[in-house]
Amino acid sequence: MSIVDSIKSIKLDSIRPVTSRQTLVIVMTLSIIFSAALMLRIFPVKYGYFLNEFDPFFDYYASKFIVDHFDASGISGLLDYFSWHDYRTWYPEGRPVARTSQVGLHFAGALFYILARDVFG
Repeated sequence: MSIVDSIKSIKLDSIRPVTSRQTLVIVMTLSIIFSAALMLRIFPVKYGYFLNEFDPFFDYYASKFIVDHFDASGISGLLDYFSWHDYRTWYPEGRPVARTSQVGLHFAGALFYILARDVFG
């Protein structure tokens, strides 16, 4: 038997792996989720190295700032966040919060709290 005959005798169906559509959907979904999670974790590197061990506390602190200023000044109190220079977190020089933080997270937390407080009491 020659090499050509042995190659012709191999059926392509036995070489090609068989995968179901469900397996492909699961693998693609997990790949997309992993990629999105990786991009979200790498995103803070773009803004430099800030101390972020106390992020949950600072996120609560910033959301509370928004809620307190909203209660005191109404809608215009929301804009105070963008001019807020916090001297408690980076003593003595302070920190421009709106430029160095996750603005969407703070506003989402504050607005959901305000909405839940006003709806449910």
